[in-house]
Amino acid sequence: MAFMTASQLSQHYQSVLKPANKPECEISQVTSTAEKYEVKLSINQFEPEELCVKVVDRYVNVEGRHDEKNEKIGFFTRQFTRRYFLPEGVQPETIRCTYNVDNSLLTISAPVVKKVPVKELTIPIIIVGN
Repeated sequence: MAFMTASQLSQHYQSVLKPANKPECEISQVTSTAEKYEVKLSINQFEPEELCVKVVDRYVNVEGRHDEKNEKIGFFTRQFTRRYFLPEGVQPETIRCTYNVDNSLLTISAPVVKKVPVKELTIPIIIVGN
């Protein structure tokens, strides 16, 4: 059985640890204006098929999971979860998600619907029974 030295392990996991060691590395950016809601995530260590984006209640959940098997050191898993609150005016059905393979950027966006104040509204009366 061959063992790897600490230096060899460090080199192997360098790509996994790199974003955490770089404070200037921007993991996500959220922009919310009166017209648009947008989340941009740098997902450079995951393939699109390893990602899942879904809306649960008023939150957008982004999950990623990457499994890798290496004959020398064994099996390891890399995963993450991000959760973003949807502001008022964003309808979950209007959310779009794109992944740019050139820069590994996942973009989640949706229009913000402005509420129109109701000055007067007549409510119809529904008659039930005999």
